Amino acid sequence: MNLISKNLYRLVIRQLIIVFVALILPIRANAAESGINTSYEFHKLSFNGSTVSYIETNKLKPKLVVADGFDSVKNLTDSTNGIIGINAGAWNTAGKTDFTFANGLWYSIDDTAYVGDSLIFTKDGRLFSSGYDYTTCDTLANYNPEWIVTGYNAVIYDTYCKNLDWNTKHDRSFIGQLNDGSYIAGTATNMTYEDMYKFAKSTWQDNIRILYNLDGGGSCNLYLKGCPNTSTRDVKSAICFCE
Repeated sequence: MNLISKNLYRLVIRQLIIVFVALILPIRANAAESGINTSYEFHKLSFNGSTVSYIETNKLKPKLVVADGFDSVKNLTDSTNGIIGINAGAWNTAGKTDFTFANGLWYSIDDTAYVGDSLIFTKDGRLFSSGYDYTTCDTLANYNPEWIVTGYNAVIYDTYCKNLDWNTKHDRSFIGQLNDGSYIAGTATNMTYEDMYKFAKSTWQDNIRILYNLDGGGSCNLYLKGCPNTSTRDVKSAICFCE
């Protein structure tokens, strides 16, 4: 190989290395924003100017943990040996008495109160939205619940949208279930219900049967065991994903 050929060869190799690095760095950067655990998948991405962090799992089961007063999502998750935790329902939302049911006990109930929408987790592992009705304990008990928590409202329920304040931006926490039974849970910054709907539809298409808006604002907190806690605000309850 003469000198010109050697120089050309080195130039080609150098250019190939530059191209390879340019291609692999974005892949590694994206990998840092998403991860796969043996029991769940974690994703962090941008959607219409909002940052969305969420998990998806078909191996972990959601459990409602109610604080004795108020406590952090981390502490509530750790108390039940959970792997993932997210803040749950609001307590006495807008002056309305809520229904919270866990471990066979009712918390803060008024059997005739209008409570808004309640999120129901049944003993066979399904999530339901009670809808905006005058709901009683007896009505909710018909679902054969393992736990119930008063949230805000469903954004998607059995593929249709039944939200209220469609275009108000807010930090959101959410939980949902896919048609195959897998669960999703996460947080989103500065997001409208409309964008939540669009995000869910673009991510899971028609495979999502329920997406439910939990307490939001400063209470938003998706905690992953072994990672730093992202919120210092204590909450009344948390949904913890356990093995």
